[in-house]
Amino acid sequence: MSAEFAGNAPVFTENVTVDPNGNIPFSDKIKSILSSNGMGAGTDVTISFNGRKQIVVMDTALYALQEIQEAMKGKAKEAGFQTEEEFDAYILRSSRR
Repeated sequence: MSAEFAGNAPVFTENVTVDPNGNIPFSDKIKSILSSNGMGAGTDVTISFNGRKQIVVMDTALYALQEIQEAMKGKAKEAGFQTEEEFDAYILRSSRR
């Protein structure tokens, strides 16, 4: 296992072998890292394969939020809002109705 850093966050690399049943065993260290980052037992996770033989494990709620944010990029400007403050004020007014 090795540790590198992406910004301030450590990135851990570990070599494992896929078992005969197709399972990928995670070490206690990796399980601890996942758990300390909100991905403990019972957490829904999204597993993405990026096409470069890399797999990413992400909290499903975070993944959904990122997908929504990506889909909404530029929509406020298209609707005529010039600043975030204008948009925020619109949302506040709408929620009071």
